[in-house]
Amino acid sequence: MTGKTIALWTARVLLAALFVFASSGKLMGNPEAIEAFENIGAPWLRWVVGVCELAGGIGILLPQTAALAAACLALLMVGAMASHVLVFGVATIAPAVVAFALSAWVAFELRRTRTA
Repeated sequence: MTGKTIALWTARVLLAALFVFASSGKLMGNPEAIEAFENIGAPWLRWVVGVCELAGGIGILLPQTAALAAACLALLMVGAMASHVLVFGVATIAPAVVAFALSAWVAFELRRTRTA
């Protein structure tokens, strides 16, 4: 295994854990998640984001779907960053920026392969 392969798998496992964990709060009705999406003005969006995070967290571990899942998670984080800037304040944006950057890097590195 090359260093890049190890780095990609490490990033994929970390992203999977992050997004599956994040989805659990949304899908299980964590009061903070409920309040956050009510503040956005779209409480129903909590379910959509939760399902997308769960699917992406699982998909990023599967070789056949990893590149697409990483790209979709990066796009999801664009929405998260926008909501932080527009609703919650820039001070809370750092985790979304890191998740975006890592997801985008994984998607970029896996763009030509389905077996990495």
